[in-house]
Amino acid sequence: MNTTREKSWMCISCGYVMDAATHVGDGTAVPDEDSISLCLNCGELYMHHNKKWVLMTNDEYTSLPDELKIKLYYYNQIRRNVIIKDLAFKNLS
Repeated sequence: MNTTREKSWMCISCGYVMDAATHVGDGTAVPDEDSISLCLNCGELYMHHNKKWVLMTNDEYTSLPDELKIKLYYYNQIRRNVIIKDLAFKNLS
């Protein structure tokens, strides 16, 4: 997997600050228009529009192919099993 640094953005749902994108499939890690990301802390979905990450709308999610929705669900399940504390609050143990 390849990781690229991004301009920091804060998750609108949980406040976690993200500054990187990792491509989980084949290809480059550099996000392009309509790339999808999820918050590592809470799983909120984002899309890359005009060189920045914005909250994915319900219409955007609905228009995704079913197999991509299944992959996103799978990635979110993995995230839930790995992240055992709220990353937005770094002082928690």
